[in-house]
Amino acid sequence: MSEEEKTLVQLAGMIAAPKYAISSFHVSTTPTEVIVLGSSMFPGVADTGEQVMGLRPEVVLSLSPQAMKELTVLLQGVLPRLEEEVGAISTPFLRDRQKS
Repeated sequence: MSEEEKTLVQLAGMIAAPKYAISSFHVSTTPTEVIVLGSSMFPGVADTGEQVMGLRPEVVLSLSPQAMKELTVLLQGVLPRLEEEVGAISTPFLRDRQKS
């Protein structure tokens, strides 16, 4: 991690803004807006008594198409560095995307 990235990580810990643990994303677009819904998983019980996992919406980001493109570029630059540090990142979603 570069000194600039370390400073940003330290700064993020001091920012008094809400922090969310997000495990799932849904994206919707219009020609003028990109909506990103971030949700977290939580345990629940179905009517049958069976234990199930549910998704609870946590945060909604409303981005202009320009901001979404800039965020995409930034995140694409982060992934290779992160995987170099921690190893390949894989999820069921990513495996399904690689198949298609």
